[in-house]
Amino acid sequence: MQWSDAPNAGFCDADTKPWMRIMDDWKTINAKAQMEYSSDTELSVWQFWQRGLKDRKEHKEVFVYGGFEEVNDDDPNVYAYVRTSKEGEKWLVVLNFSGQDQTWEIPTKDVEFWACSTYVKGRADKPTSGKITLKPWEGVLGKVSA
Repeated sequence: MQWSDAPNAGFCDADTKPWMRIMDDWKTINAKAQMEYSSDTELSVWQFWQRGLKDRKEHKEVFVYGGFEEVNDDDPNVYAYVRTSKEGEKWLVVLNFSGQDQTWEIPTKDVEFWACSTYVKGRADKPTSGKITLKPWEGVLGKVSA
């Protein structure tokens, strides 16, 4: 990962020749740009993973220690599972592993809300029952009623 938009992508001082070629996009694709990215609707990759790690720590009884149950294993494009804590807190994870939109039938009527998506900064605006459409490579996380 390129560190910054500084000379040599932040790997070494400007007057030092790096042992490996710096990528051509180092001024725009780098860790500093990912951390400083600002949008009302989107997250950078770095910001996405920071949010995910924060959520995992806040709900560790579910995402670290909770049970795991596959929801569907017959769809080659969409993979879904539920994580459940000992106390009964449940979250549904739905992942589109294809480069096309996928329509997926929600198997439960107990989705309270979609907490996040790989495509938006805030909560995902998707139906909580019936069918949802997943964008290419999209993942969504839904809170399920206990």
